[in-house]
Amino acid sequence: MAKARILVADDEPILGNTLKKILGELGYVVALCDRGEAFFQFLDDQKPDIVLLDIYLGSVNGIQLLNRMRQEGWQTPVIMMTAVLGFLARSCLKPSSPAIPGSLMSRKTTANGLCAVIARSASPLSAVRIP
Repeated sequence: MAKARILVADDEPILGNTLKKILGELGYVVALCDRGEAFFQFLDDQKPDIVLLDIYLGSVNGIQLLNRMRQEGWQTPVIMMTAVLGFLARSCLKPSSPAIPGSLMSRKTTANGLCAVIARSASPLSAVRIP
């Protein structure tokens, strides 16, 4: 069975390239988006199975991108990433969040921890429902 296609949306090249290398070695097909302004073009072009989305994507707010995704009907599972676990980041943990429940990942998360969340997110049982 082929592994999932993953879109990594992060404005830090070192982190994006590291994730691409690690996940690529595990058999995932990984595309990188380093600008929030280009995010929806990447979604249209890549049609990923999973999105790893930074909460702070340069001048663009990742939570706003996620909300827009849901408003436009994208049901792709999203794992939010952040280096700052502040109020905005904690809003991802609310039951009403359009992200996958429990999918707020600190950048300190291990590769094994990230892979476990990706595997769970790729499962048909974890599909996000759009009201």
